[in-house]
Amino acid sequence: MTKSRTMLVLFAAATLLAVHCKDKGGESTSTENQVATVELTGTAANKMITVMDMGVKALQSNASDPAKAAAELSRLMKSYDITAIRNEAKAAKEAGQGATEEEKARFKELTETYKKLATEVGQSNPAAFNAAHTEWSRLWSIN
Repeated sequence: MTKSRTMLVLFAAATLLAVHCKDKGGESTSTENQVATVELTGTAANKMITVMDMGVKALQSNASDPAKAAAELSRLMKSYDITAIRNEAKAAKEAGQGATEEEKARFKELTETYKKLATEVGQSNPAAFNAAHTEWSRLWSIN
């Protein structure tokens, strides 16, 4: 069972990389630090991990520009219905098909990384970053 989950995570990572690398060399530089959006597949926990990972990568790739980091978070929030993903995860948990311990640990790790990065990114220009960060945190119930 864990082998199939590992393969699913590897497949999702490969898909992210393929989509991200697909459009390199285009004339527009406005997307150079964008995290690629992908079609979410797998369990609700996998979907939560994938979207949170994209949020972390958005902050990592735009750490020096809070406005771009905020724009990336906003783009991700428009691309994915985080509330629906969380509701799907809650329903799966109630049905006895909740996240594995590994998935819980991975999501917690991503959340902690997000908090740390958000603090760092937001310090340099709170006005440019805080609105998107506040909404992202609200959707994920990050304190």
